Amino acid sequence: MKKGQDNLRIALRDNLNMNFYKVHGNGGIPNLHYIGEGDFPSGWIEIIHLDDWGKRVSSGLRLEQAQWVHDYIERGGSAWIVIRIQKALCLFWGGSVFDILDRPNPRSLWISPHGKRMVIY
Repeated sequence: MKKGQDNLRIALRDNLNMNFYKVHGNGGIPNLHYIGEGDFPSGWIEIIHLDDWGKRVSSGLRLEQAQWVHDYIERGGSAWIVIRIQKALCLFWGGSVFDILDRPNPRSLWISPHGKRMVIY
């Protein structure tokens, strides 16, 4: 896990009431497994850290990762993609994985005007 990703993992761990487990897998498996409570008691999170927006955002997802997330959700699982770009934190339900795989335009992403910026797609 790269430094930016590890810092994001630590921030998630420190701010959410869940247990997180780093996973070093192959074949597109996301890099975090979580166990929590409520509507999404367990599932997977792919975390990505990007340095800047650029003209077209490359989400950093590979096709095999997107396919894994899609297949997992189709079978009833929970999976999320968290992308930090500069200070913006973007949270995507895994069901939208193919939408963000295709280099979305940053203007199509809604950014909250609040101090801690978070996007939910």
